[in-house]
Amino acid sequence: PIPVTLRFPRESHDREGDYQEQIVSHLKLDDWVRIDVLDELELIGPVARRTLRRHGLLFPFASFTMVPLFEAAGGGKLMIGMGQSDFFNYWRLAKLSDVLLRKRRPNRGDLKPLTNALLPRPLRSAMIARQPLLHMPWLRPEAAREGRHAMVSRIAAAPLRFDHAVMAERKHRCHLGSLRCLEATATVAGAEMVVPYYDAAFHVAVTRTSRTSSWAGHGGRGSALRAQVGHLLPDHAFGRSDSTNFRGVFWGHRARAFAESWSGRGLDEELVDPEALRREWLSDEPDLRTGMLMQLAWLADEVSREEQDEVAAAAPLAEQNA
Repeated sequence: PIPVTLRFPRESHDREGDYQEQIVSHLKLDDWVRIDVLDELELIGPVARRTLRRHGLLFPFASFTMVPLFEAAGGGKLMIGMGQSDFFNYWRLAKLSDVLLRKRRPNRGDLKPLTNALLPRPLRSAMIARQPLLHMPWLRPEAAREGRHAMVSRIAAAPLRFDHAVMAERKHRCHLGSLRCLEATATVAGAEMVVPYYDAAFHVAVTRTSRTSSWAGHGGRGSALRAQVGHLLPDHAFGRSDSTNFRGVFWGHRARAFAESWSGRGLDEELVDPEALRREWLSDEPDLRTGMLMQLAWLADEVSREEQDEVAAAAPLAEQNA
């Protein structure tokens, strides 16, 4: 196998590069394709614009970030790790999995997640509805209520069993839609995409490898990874607690310039408050959930400019004919 990774040489992303170095070095893979990224992967940067012009709006908004990797794998297959977090994001007992499998001793902090996991669905929904994540000030009040209801319903309906939660998440339309979008970009680049985490046989293998794994999994993320590939990776790969914040990669000078110059058109104003959205885009930490809205707004302005250019180009001919 030939690893191919995106590299972010800016200071705030050094941890990701260090982690890649440690893993690839441990696996003794000398042939390594490294793609340095500065501002090319901004939300409406050159790669995003090229992808949006060709495919239109994609889900999720960051689908375009895979384009350099697909192009590097052109003529071959690219195996990607998309979906691994879905084993835990919507499983109600994820925070307690190591306790259930006696891989760590319970503590006082486990009481709250245990209570939340075992609450009846109406009470669980009420608890979830209080989370700050559900605050979306760029939406009109009615649209915000519908959005919160959809998110609360999805989280509250998550199965208690690990295998049921994993299979339900794999079939969710969000993931099926994102796979179709990624396949489209891979095809254009001449690459074939392989995503083990969305293969039904892989899920069955993971959930049936031990007596308890079907209902309780293999424990937390680190424990689960160790159970599957512990003989291949170094110990520090299983206890990584930090994560890279990519907001700075997406929200650069192009995004801010567009937010300042945006016409305010292109979005359904019954659902979105344009000025509230602009304030969100110009804030110190823009919400990544508004990424698709910016791309849609950019596409609308782009189409408008093209139409204006066509009208301007046709004007001399119309005058000549007249």
